[in-house]
Amino acid sequence: MIRTWDGTSAAVFSLAVGYLGLVQALRYRRRQKQINIYRQNNDNDTLDPEVARTILSDISGFEFPLIYRISLEFALFRTYAIPSISKLLHDTSQFETVCGKRYDDTSLLIEEINNNPLDSERSVQALQRLNAIHNMYSNRISNDDMLYVLSVFVLEPKKWIDRFEWRTMTEQEHQSTFAHWKGIGGRMGIKDIPNTLLQFEAWSEAYEEKHMKYAPSNALVGNATIALFLSIGPAFMHGFGKQAAYCLMDARLRAAMGFPSQTASCLQLILEHMMKLRQVCLRYVCLPRIISNQRVPFSSGEARSLCPRYHLYETTYKNGYLTANLGTAPAGKLMKDECPKYSG
Repeated sequence: MIRTWDGTSAAVFSLAVGYLGLVQALRYRRRQKQINIYRQNNDNDTLDPEVARTILSDISGFEFPLIYRISLEFALFRTYAIPSISKLLHDTSQFETVCGKRYDDTSLLIEEINNNPLDSERSVQALQRLNAIHNMYSNRISNDDMLYVLSVFVLEPKKWIDRFEWRTMTEQEHQSTFAHWKGIGGRMGIKDIPNTLLQFEAWSEAYEEKHMKYAPSNALVGNATIALFLSIGPAFMHGFGKQAAYCLMDARLRAAMGFPSQTASCLQLILEHMMKLRQVCLRYVCLPRIISNQRVPFSSGEARSLCPRYHLYETTYKNGYLTANLGTAPAGKLMKDECPKYSG
């Protein structure tokens, strides 16, 4: 006997088909908008810095917020496989004492720069704070080390997004990321930044081949960072989490960190399938994000302190934070009541 649909079943089916059609109609609109903005403002291969920042803000806040954030965390982690960088970090004792705060401070400063107009008070203050922190160790930080850190902020997001997100990055998005960070690098006093993205990729690869080698300080800083990542989960999951972290690293990075050269193939397969399932759900079932993860003023606690809408830093800054006080440098001169207001 052939069972016919009743009116309710037909209505549910129609709504489901309509919803999936709406997802496909809206899912790629922001990508096309970014492409159009890029083409309209790319004058003789020179992209307006604020346009580049806006496109990057869309990438990190709307299109790929989770994987973009993870990619920057692993980008920072990747720099710890350079002995000259890891030794300085280890010597400051930051990773043995306040590893979580250091990671939070770095993330907050980066997102203040990425999510606010370049000439705004908030962005300028965050950049000044970054420069103040680096100036404390100017006699121990080479220009090439600074340039390498800049390169992973440009290159790692595309690798992670292309591998794990619901779509790959467009050339316009990648070029905008490069233009944004190239401008930030110039404002930080970094010299000899390559003029093109391809040149930067080649320079970064050559730098890694020469300098990404094992050192005890790499392992010390790397293990402290992995312990921080695992601390958000229950203890019984830490063994699994550590193996999963190894699976997300390439062979060169694992070798430089002193981690196992081989990863569990079964776990690798599980992770790949989990991320594929996420890709399919986002691409075909989920509507585009309409709320960014951009930071807003904290609604209570310290007056006019700042806090993300999605509070990822509650352990470190449950009452919000002041940009002038982030990082290892002495606290800034701005008083609490002089903290820049959020302007939208």
